[in-house]
Amino acid sequence: MKKLFIIIAFAAAAFTGLQAQQIPLYSQYWYHPFLYNPALTGASGDAQLYFIYRRQWAGFNEAPETRAMTFDMPVMSNKAGFGGYVYNDQSSIFRRWGGSFTYAYHINFAENHRLSMGLSAGGQAISINYDDVFVIDPTDEVIINGIRRNSYFEAGFGINYQFKDWTLGLSAPSIFGTDLKFLSQSGVPGYESQRHYVAQTAYKIRLAQDKFTIQPTVMFRTTEAFNFQIDGGVSFMYKDWIWLNGMYRYDYAASVGGGFKVHDMITVGYSYDLPINNLNGYTTGSHEILLGITFGKKKKGDELNEELVDKLAEVTAKNDSLLSELLGKVDSLGGEVDSLKNLLENGEFEGGGADQDQLDSLNQRIQNLEDQLQSKLDSLQNQVNKTVDKVNDQNEERTRIVDEDDLEYKRGATLGNYFMVVGSFRIEQNSYNFQEQLTRENFKAGVVYDKKRKWYYVYLSQPDNWEKGLEQLFKLREENERFHDAWIHIMEKSFK
Repeated sequence: MKKLFIIIAFAAAAFTGLQAQQIPLYSQYWYHPFLYNPALTGASGDAQLYFIYRRQWAGFNEAPETRAMTFDMPVMSNKAGFGGYVYNDQSSIFRRWGGSFTYAYHINFAENHRLSMGLSAGGQAISINYDDVFVIDPTDEVIINGIRRNSYFEAGFGINYQFKDWTLGLSAPSIFGTDLKFLSQSGVPGYESQRHYVAQTAYKIRLAQDKFTIQPTVMFRTTEAFNFQIDGGVSFMYKDWIWLNGMYRYDYAASVGGGFKVHDMITVGYSYDLPINNLNGYTTGSHEILLGITFGKKKKGDELNEELVDKLAEVTAKNDSLLSELLGKVDSLGGEVDSLKNLLENGEFEGGGADQDQLDSLNQRIQNLEDQLQSKLDSLQNQVNKTVDKVNDQNEERTRIVDEDDLEYKRGATLGNYFMVVGSFRIEQNSYNFQEQLTRENFKAGVVYDKKRKWYYVYLSQPDNWEKGLEQLFKLREENERFHDAWIHIMEKSFK
């Protein structure tokens, strides 16, 4: 029986991580922060699915292993978030399964200020496999009558405050304390879940026009018995494509890791924990592997089709030339008509019949030219629409026509017929943060909301016409790598 107690104690310690921390321990939790604070559910603005595998205390036989899957996404136009989480812990004879659903609501109560509140609800099932226990007496009452499985309900809540690039969160991911009995004798302690509390803060530092970001993070975890743990770490990221991170977990381990994006949708990450406590020398460390899928990101095939855009610019320039010529003729004839009218009104011509015929002839010519002008305008409209439709088919979120009624101006000057977009955001506050940063860099930036697509767009300039807009677009892309994926929106009213 004593040996059984030792095994159970070892297994329980494996799952608690350290100092009675019973919520699963991860080293790359910034990818799925809602696991510790449900208020952060959907905070990224994208639908994300992550798979996690963690091998703890490598070198020990039957050392703890954790497998988990997380998913969260924004809903209600980014005013809320929904998520889910399932996991399985395994160590020797000890097993644990768990899962939860989370929901968060986000409130932008002032400029650059955002308050989020979240709830989680789920459960855990814990089991002991007595069949794998080596005992001298297989008829021991503990083996025969021991409870093999038990389960309990769990819930949590949290709040998070964000001001620009700084966040502060407080949460209780486990608010119920439950005693679970596995051994039949009275007085034998079972498994007790404790209430947990978490505080976290982070600040994102942007460098080199957002090419590099540095984010220091501090997390404090404790239980109702004040068994606490502090994490302090920092991550370095380049263009949201590759990153490195380091972390110190008080009295437990030092962690290093990194990751990269295979493309817009796939994320791969790895971290290694080196023990710095009494386990050092007995284990080679802990390993954690992460695979993520982000839904809704644009693929390379969705990039702006410059060949079609060039064709559209060529057609537009050609028609602009013809229209200018027609308008010049109309203006010239209009001047002649006005001159003849003045002569007739002043009585400078007697027997004005012939002159009236001349006037009527000029008016008819003007009418014919105006008809030609309207025909050219209709032709231009059709050609532009056809070419833009082709562009839109391949570049849904790049070059497109927007109906004026679908736009709501948030910041900056009222837009003209064309405007150049350099960033799109699901979350309103993120668009404001980007606009403010561009303003500090002396760009004349603004924000507009597309009510139909429910996206916030940050724009820089308002070109006079489509051709100039294209010139500015390609120039901006060539001169500033930061805006390599900038595009142009066209307001529908420009062709009415």
